This record gives sequence, structure tokens and C-alpha cells, in this order.
Amino acid sequence: MNSCGNVFRALFLTAIIILTFAFSKSSATDELSLRGIVKAVDSKAKIVTVDVKSESCLGLRHFKVDDPSKFTSILAKEVSFQIDKSTCKGKVKPKIMILEGRKI
Repeated sequence: MNSCGNVFRALFLTAIIILTFAFSKSSATDELSLRGIVKAVDSKAKIVTVDVKSESCLGLRHFKVDDPSKFTSILAKEVSFQIDKSTCKGKVKPKIMILEGRKI
């Protein structure tokens, strides 16, 4: 009876662990930290153009933003920022999430 109880306990704990991982949502996000010079702000399209100096995303890039007005005062200035992706490549424009250490 004791070994049957141990088997049941092991199966029960395994089932709980599997269910926990199966139904939990991952809160981890990939973010890439970059530096660059703000070249243009398109308020209508909510797009900021940055000449990125970081090697992982080098060159003139376009990023989505929620509030373009936060970028007009830093036009032509070098800034540090984080995007919501781990790469700049792909058809979908990354979104700037953190600017100069502050969430935007």
C-alpha cells in the first residue's frame, strides 16, 4: 500500500506541474537595448526614424511609438532606448518601449 501511495503522489505532483506550465502565460519579453540619433518623427503614422549606432541594429531604422510627441524635443540628439523585439529585422516595425531609462 505504501508504494501505491508513493506512485499516486508522484503522478499527482507531475500532473500539477504539467498543468501549471500548460496554463501559465509567459511574461518574459525579448527586448533589445540600442543607441542612436533621432532623425525624424512622423506624428500621424506614429513612427520615429533613428540612425542606430548599435551594431546589433546598425543603420537608419523606423520604429513604432505610442506617443510621438515625446520624441520631437530630442530630434537630432543621441538617445538610448529599448525595443520590444530581440532584433530589428523583419517586416514588422519594432516598438520603442523604454527611452532614456524611462518606460514610455
